[in-house]
Amino acid sequence: MIGKNQSYSSEVNQIEANKLKVHVVRRPSGGGAVYHDDGNICFTFIKRNQKNNFKFKDCLQDIVDFLNSININAQFSGRNDIVVNNRKISGNAVLFYKNDYLIHGTLLFNVDVEKMLTLLTVDKSKLTSKGIESVKSRVVNLIDLTHLNSEEFEEKFINFFEQKYQTKREDVDLTNDYAIQKIMRQKYSNDEWTYGRDFEFNYTNKIKLEQGLLEVKLQNEKNIIKDIIFSTDGLFCNDLEAFTKLFLNQKYEIDNIKKLISNFDLNKIINGLTVTHIIELLFKNG
Repeated sequence: MIGKNQSYSSEVNQIEANKLKVHVVRRPSGGGAVYHDDGNICFTFIKRNQKNNFKFKDCLQDIVDFLNSININAQFSGRNDIVVNNRKISGNAVLFYKNDYLIHGTLLFNVDVEKMLTLLTVDKSKLTSKGIESVKSRVVNLIDLTHLNSEEFEEKFINFFEQKYQTKREDVDLTNDYAIQKIMRQKYSNDEWTYGRDFEFNYTNKIKLEQGLLEVKLQNEKNIIKDIIFSTDGLFCNDLEAFTKLFLNQKYEIDNIKKLISNFDLNKIINGLTVTHIIELLFKNG
């Protein structure tokens, strides 16, 4: 599952995905690519009328508290991760809608890590920046940290929330829900949504920023930008479509690019992004 603003070809080992008959889908939230199998436990929080008060920790602290209650020493880490002994067991993303927000995430309970490593093509700069030799050394399955099996773990997980919020679970079968089936057909099974225009261009480059990777692919014909795609694993990327349109059919020259983006709030793309970063991204060779 790739993030809304990611490049499919940069994130997925397409040969292995085809060989193993693994489906690739694109979610509507930002962030990076994740691998799902039956060893992954997924959760979602929906907060109504709380957009202005959004914090990952407001939701994820509940997950941390639950794990601590079953003797797993978990901690909230960075912007959106949960770790045990500095090894990641949960990654999360956010989606805003009107005044609401939705946080969804994963718990690695008994995921096939080898298969995950085969299918995801994680950019090496992410690992180097964290001083990590490999993805494998960064993640751990919860089954290795508890005596509970998956059914027992999930039961305790649900009971924890029932007790904390004085509520009761409701089991809902959405298999034949018409609205869900419709959006699956029209959007999430649509190649245009999943893969987009992710083909070869005559210039590609990427830069690593504190808030994530930013990648560009562009088609330059006679010093005119005929086509361009930006992609990122940043969590809070907004207005990417409007930003992209600035460059179409414009001269591929540094001074012209500076002029084009002079009045655009680059923090809407990635917090901390500057004009210097964009020039480095678009014109740095080698």
